[in-house]
Amino acid sequence: MAMREYVLTSFLGLNTETSNFLLKDNEASDLANVDVDYRGYLRNRPGIDKVNDTAITSSPSVLGLYKFYKDALDDPLFICGAGSKLYCLDGSDVWQDISGATGYAGARWNFISHKNSCYAANDTDTPQIITASNSTLSATDWSVASVYDPAIKAPFIIEHRDRIFMAGGELAGNGTSKASRVMYTDEEDPPDIDATGLTGIRILEGDGQKITGLSKLGFNLIIFKKHQIHHISGCSVADFVRRQIVSGKGSFANRSLANTGNTIIMVHDSGILNFNGTTIQDLSVNFKTKIDGINSDYIQNACGIHYNKRYWLSYTPNSSTTQDKTLVLDTISGACTEYEYGVNAFYLDLANNLYGACNSGFVRQLDTGTDDDGSNIVSYWQSKYFDFGLPNVTKRIKECVVYCALASEDLTFRFDVDQERRNWSKTITPVLATMKECRFSCGKELVGKRFRLKISHTGVEEFKVWQIIFRYETIDRRGTI
Repeated sequence: MAMREYVLTSFLGLNTETSNFLLKDNEASDLANVDVDYRGYLRNRPGIDKVNDTAITSSPSVLGLYKFYKDALDDPLFICGAGSKLYCLDGSDVWQDISGATGYAGARWNFISHKNSCYAANDTDTPQIITASNSTLSATDWSVASVYDPAIKAPFIIEHRDRIFMAGGELAGNGTSKASRVMYTDEEDPPDIDATGLTGIRILEGDGQKITGLSKLGFNLIIFKKHQIHHISGCSVADFVRRQIVSGKGSFANRSLANTGNTIIMVHDSGILNFNGTTIQDLSVNFKTKIDGINSDYIQNACGIHYNKRYWLSYTPNSSTTQDKTLVLDTISGACTEYEYGVNAFYLDLANNLYGACNSGFVRQLDTGTDDDGSNIVSYWQSKYFDFGLPNVTKRIKECVVYCALASEDLTFRFDVDQERRNWSKTITPVLATMKECRFSCGKELVGKRFRLKISHTGVEEFKVWQIIFRYETIDRRGTI
């Protein structure tokens, strides 16, 4: 019979929602640790690298991350929270205790800069003021309510209109729950919360929903609950006005909020949502099973960042109790991939370096190099089942042509048959770091109706795959399956 051809090119990301019969040929039914670039090339993701080779302490999780940029300092001061302490990376690249920053409950720290000081807050400890003298940091309790005792404790903290706004937790104070209030400081240095700020701005208080996050969009402060989005407009205390924008959708995790410049992306239990100031768009329609796979007991810990036009979401899967996975969504093409590592907080510095607060007491730079702290990256991309025709027709694959790049390591092409008969694989070594044509003859007869391809690589080199061509002929077996 005549030779036929099947071409796979311009690779796309993950799609777990569409029926196999309706998936595009170049969409992935499963994948790990791969990227699809803007040209449609398939490649393994970049690596991760420890900022410092020594664990910060005896292997706790790093739960907060920040760089403190201050006037008169040549370099920013790298800060992290781990265990019961706050740390700073000194000039010799060693994580040192910040003076006075000890005895905490090990909560997730959030940081902001305001008038040449750094403010750190969580939902269990007194907020801290971190100040710098040359490169030496010290921390002291921030008594944010001189007329209010004890000090307010609130995890969500943001600078807006030359004030600090706080929300979340119970803001327990005098025993009155303020979980649905946004409180704010005056404009002094250091700032304090006066009686007006203590009253705060009520966000549908008494509706049973706590505030779950704060962000900014344009000139407005954006307040999130799990199923509501509000904004506060105005320039001063006299004209602060709250208005509800969205009902039914919101954010489940403050750290998942990522500002793209024009929108805010967040995680909700229904998907990854994009808020443009008036409406919500669901960005995760192709991979809902991944959102369903987030452990609901830990979804509030999910964290996100918008980096190089992609939204990164690190989360705790149902099979775990720690942040083990990261979804990476291209906000232009909509392609989604997944990385086999997780972080507890992202931080993107002014030089566009991306960092992650990791488990086992380390801070790592992400999206850098070709290995994970010196270890191989295991990656794969798996297609749908291709329909090569009727099941009573044997398909003999005669030749496979692959346009790819890989200097000295192997790529493995595995072919799975829907009948699970005569599955086979082929390993090739392109031996060239630039794109080349690799041909190999097969002579494999595959009995069945559908066939799936899995491209795998384990190593520290970057591979690229641009196009795969199967050339095959059909043999009519008349009744043979």
